[in-house]
Amino acid sequence: MIGGEALCCPVCRARFRDSRTCSRCGADLAPLMALGSRAFALRQAAAEALRGGKFARAHELAGQAHALCATPRGTRLLTVTSLLIRLRQPQRSAASAGTPDRGIEGANQDSSPLRKDHKWPCDSGGKDA
Repeated sequence: MIGGEALCCPVCRARFRDSRTCSRCGADLAPLMALGSRAFALRQAAAEALRGGKFARAHELAGQAHALCATPRGTRLLTVTSLLIRLRQPQRSAASAGTPDRGIEGANQDSSPLRKDHKWPCDSGGKDA
């Protein structure tokens, strides 16, 4: 486990057992463990920035962590920071903008780092690993 998040072997999908080699297939897990540790540290820094009200910095750090090692908790952190940034932006009235108010539903879906079709590492059939 890295920071409370269970990781798995990229070769055989066995769960980590706090060893640098996979207990099932013998694969070297040290590089993956290093990425997981770095991602955990970035998520911790993002949480600290979030507590300090630095939403853009928190989002940046959460995105970096997500790129290294996506986890369900990290995805939630990225989502929360994204929503906080959107909520903090000044609201424009639909009349003054000259366009209909589309709200979040009308936002550009291509710009979101969270896609439903994304394949997550260690996807265990919906379990919060």
